[in-house]
Amino acid sequence: MVTWHFTDALAALNARFPIENPAPDPKQPFSRQNYVGTLGGPIVKDRLWFFTALEYVHENASIAYSPASRGQFGALAQLASDGLIPGVTSISVPNNVPVPFRDYLATVRLDWAQSNNSHWYLRGAMDSTRNTTPWCSRGAAVHRGDLA
Repeated sequence: MVTWHFTDALAALNARFPIENPAPDPKQPFSRQNYVGTLGGPIVKDRLWFFTALEYVHENASIAYSPASRGQFGALAQLASDGLIPGVTSISVPNNVPVPFRDYLATVRLDWAQSNNSHWYLRGAMDSTRNTTPWCSRGAAVHRGDLA
């Protein structure tokens, strides 16, 4: 038996956190895709079965800078344009910081019916998470609305 599932979270459904990202500012960018595939079935009829699953999350989220933070960026940019920061002529003023998140989860299970009274199974799993934003743990801060 083989199954496959895909989910795409629409950016339009991304909620606005009003303290950090008040209207009329645009909502911060967001996209998330979940991929899931499974494969399993009997190896030996009524005795031995296997099952595998692979899940993948591909998320590109962001955390918006507060109006106060953007004001500080603006002041710093002004100092740079006035030539008051040696070696720096300009500083961009971002609205948000990207928080990419990737997660792979693989599971394998083998079931063996030794007899009607004795059943055994072996199960293994591997999870690999990658987040390239050093101050944000596993991308969770994006979902909670605070910094980790």
